Amino acid sequence: MTDPVPQPTLSEIGFPSDALTLGTFRHHRPDCFDLTVDHWDVEGPRNRLSLEAVLGGLIDCERDLVYMAFYRELGMNSPVKCGLDWDNAVEALTLDYQCTGIATGEHHAAELIRNLETQAVAQAVRYQRSR
Repeated sequence: MTDPVPQPTLSEIGFPSDALTLGTFRHHRPDCFDLTVDHWDVEGPRNRLSLEAVLGGLIDCERDLVYMAFYRELGMNSPVKCGLDWDNAVEALTLDYQCTGIATGEHHAAELIRNLETQAVAQAVRYQRSR
């Protein structure tokens, strides 16, 4: 019998996007709240930009980084199909964190991403020690 594939526990990860408030997001992305846009992913009668279109990729990318770091630490290929490779995910999150006000700049974004990676690696280490 083979062991089940380990999974990171996402509910135990402190994601940088957890700190995002609607007020901060509205300040940085008024196109999702107050501005009428002529864009392919608008929603509702006000033609505002879809929150999912803006935040969905950021949320998915954060989780992808956790999976990549977790399985890399275990020496395994991730069974979860990630949308981007590590470098492109870091680049995307760096921009997204700045555009949404989660990070004040590139260096701050890099710190947040390193912390995300550290949390995923810590979970993988705990998993290895429990075996």
